Amino acid sequence: MRPGWRIADRQCNACHLTGTTDAPSFFKLAQRGSWNEQKLADILAAGHAMSPITIGSPQLRDLAIYINSLK
Repeated sequence: MRPGWRIADRQCNACHLTGTTDAPSFFKLAQRGSWNEQKLADILAAGHAMSPITIGSPQLRDLAIYINSLK
């Protein structure tokens, strides 16, 4: 199992698995460049549609690894 898959499945897949009109799919996110813990934290803090989502640093790091693995 890929790092970050569990957090993606529990917290994000409802919108980001295949994407919606407001939320790009994980695949599209991966194509937009490299992701890291800070970039994800900044997006969530800036008013992510599902805010507030509380994801700790280790989970954000693993989620970034997961998204990057989809390139």
